[in-house]
Parts: sequence; structure tokens; C-alpha cells
Amino acid sequence: MNILLVTESYWPNIDGGALFERRLVLSLLNRGHSVSVWAPGKKSSSYVEMDQHYYIYREKSVGLLINPAYRVSFWPFWTCRSIIKKVQPDCIHVHNAGPMGIAAITWSRLLHIPIVATNHFMPENLLLNLWGGSYLLPPAKDALWSYITWFHNRCDFVTSPTPTAVDLLVSHGLNTTALAVTNGVDTSIFRPRLDTSGLKKRYSLPTDKPLLLYLGRVNREKCIDTILRSLPRIRQGQDVHLLIAGEGNDRRRLERLCRGLMIEESVTFMGHVPEEDKPAVYNLAKVFLIASPAELQSIAVLEAMASGLPIIAADAGALRELCNDGENGYLFKLGCHNDLAQKVLQLMSERRDLDSFGKRSRKIVENDHDTKVALRLYEAAYQGAIKLRVKNSMELRAASKDAGP
Repeated sequence: MNILLVTESYWPNIDGGALFERRLVLSLLNRGHSVSVWAPGKKSSSYVEMDQHYYIYREKSVGLLINPAYRVSFWPFWTCRSIIKKVQPDCIHVHNAGPMGIAAITWSRLLHIPIVATNHFMPENLLLNLWGGSYLLPPAKDALWSYITWFHNRCDFVTSPTPTAVDLLVSHGLNTTALAVTNGVDTSIFRPRLDTSGLKKRYSLPTDKPLLLYLGRVNREKCIDTILRSLPRIRQGQDVHLLIAGEGNDRRRLERLCRGLMIEESVTFMGHVPEEDKPAVYNLAKVFLIASPAELQSIAVLEAMASGLPIIAADAGALRELCNDGENGYLFKLGCHNDLAQKVLQLMSERRDLDSFGKRSRKIVENDHDTKVALRLYEAAYQGAIKLRVKNSMELRAASKDAGP
């Protein structure tokens, strides 16, 4: 198949959606498909670049005030038509409900090209990063969900990473055919027992105490402050060191919080972690922590599980689909740092639990979330969209003939 992937955020951006999309593209190419990408560029004019063996058509764009690392195009409509004419895709796969996504949906309908949409977004992902976002959340949440479902109802086929994510769309009015398709993780890359000696030296990490890990965007929506606030109590029962891997707009505030809690010596901010270092970073830790209230799956949790780590996660969103309480980790009450601390101490008090929970994490990923599983499902989604579009076109032609002159 010839696929055109349309997204408002793509590599080298480091959010989960962008990371997933590039991995999907490379996997599709390895399966013999042809893939092109249309995404915002870093300039005020459009250009084309090549990443390995495929083209990325970069759209002219401007940086967002709330996060200049992300860019948006306000002029994509006619460019979209020319790219579709050039690429001649069998199917379009759109990943964001922004201006480029709307242009892609519009032209797919006008040119009768099947379109699949994947939703990676929850309103909290935007609103919790804004100053005063917690106050905006109640009135804005339903409005954003209405827009998201309006957008996806104009596609032939919809996917989202988990049953929880699909149920959220359906509960807000989705009536298009939808399928839960895991983000997937390459279990040959992310695996236990990798050499970490080089990383320990590079970051001057302690070798005489267990390491806890958070890896992901260091933004307000991730509620990393809950993890930091749990650390003083954890250290009363267990001398641990916390790693915060990733970059984002909340790092300075979190560093100030560390100083206020007097835990700065027990926390290492690793900054941006190159993709090639990530598998070893997971192997540094004994436990993976995540406190985010808005996860439709979490690629980082999948990677940690594939690396054989127990998970301690907020009991929110789709995290409970990966962290099976008492089997491969523990869930804690959202926002409650005391409960988080208690669960960490409970897990680390038994070496047997650390080992058995980690093995269970790895097994869950091998069975249900390997990249090969995700890829087969996406191929089925593309084929399903193509069949639906053909069926609808045939029914439309038949209806036109029956109507007569």
C-alpha cells in the first residue's frame, strides 16, 4: 500500500505521538509499503527532506506561543491537494485534529481517498499545560471533546491506543468504525539486562542505592511534582535516587521544588535522552513511576515494561490497562504523593515482588503490545478504510442510477 501520514507533530519532536508515528512509518517501510509524511516544518516556507528512505513534506508554519518547540500551519489547504496529487496515496492516515488534519479530511472526501484517523489527544494534554489550566478544564473539556469527535466522525476508520481511549471517543459521540490499536514497542530493542555502566559514569549516578525512573515530557500535564513530593517519605524507609529523564517546560519549577523539599541531592534531571540511549536508561532503574492523569496509553510505560520494570502508576486514564494492580505493579490514588510513597515502599520491601512483577511486565508486552501486533492491526485498519470507501462509492453510484435523470 501507498500511505500518506499527516500530522501536526512529527520527529524530531519528542512527544509520544510523534515518537509513535515515526516508528510506525519505519515499520511500514520494512514491511514493503510506501510511506510519505506531511508535517509542519521549522521555516516560514515549505520544503522537502528525506529521513532514511522516505520523504517528509514540511509545511510552512509558525511556532506556538505556549510552546515554541511546536509549530502550526495556518495555510495548508491548497498545499494538501498538491501533495495528495503528487503522492497518489491508497490511504491517508491523519494523527491530529489541527489545520493540516482538516485539510487532509476535506481533500480525502473531495478526491475519494480512504482516510484513517488516530487519536492521541485528551483535552488535559493541552489545558493542564496552561497557566490556570485546572480552572479552564471543566468548561473547556466538553467543548474540546465535541470538536475531537466531530473531526473523527468525518473519517472512514478511527483508531486509538487502548479500549479506554476508544470508549472515551464513543462516549463523546463517535459513530465511525473504531478499533483499539496499541502503540506497540519493539521488544528486541527494549529488553532487560542491558549494559548501563557507561550511562552511570556519564551522569555520575550512585551505584550503592536503587534508582527510580520517570521518563517522558517534563511538562505540567505529567504531574511530576507528585513524584517529587513522595520522595522524602520514600527515603525515610528506603535510600533511593530518582531519575527524571526528558525535557519540557516544567523543569525549572520542578528543580525549585526539589530545593524546597531539600531532595536535590537525591534527584538527577537527565535532560533529553537520545533514542539510542533509552533502552539502557530503563535498565538503570528498579521501578518506573508515572503520575499523569491524562494518558491514552503511554509509550514510556510500554518501553519500561518491555525492559522488565515493575510499574507504579496513577489510577487514571488508560494506565490501569498496563499496570495490573498487584501483578506487575501498583496503582496509586491520583495526585496523592503519600499513597505513591507507600506503594513504592511496599514494592521495594520484597525483592521477590520486584523480580516477579518485572517478569510479568515483560510478558504482558510480549503477548499484547509488540510492534508486530500493532503493525498488523494498522494494515487491517487501512484495508478496512479502503473497503468501506469502495462500498460507499458503489452504494452512492447505485443510488444515483436509481434516482434517474
